[in-house]
Amino acid sequence: MLNAHVLTPLSPVEVANARIRALVQGARGRALTPSERERYALLLDAYLSARSAESRARVQEMAAAA
Repeated sequence: MLNAHVLTPLSPVEVANARIRALVQGARGRALTPSERERYALLLDAYLSARSAESRARVQEMAAAA
């Protein structure tokens, strides 16, 4: 059973992805405004950076385990 009072911290990748989804969902059915497009680009950069950092960490863990 899931405890509603237990909070699980989100990774930077999950946070960036959630923010991108919220932005796009808010614009459903219409084009993004110029400021939304700029925000989308910044969020996408944050997402890709977080994914890259996560990947580097996994590679380092595997190298250390070898």
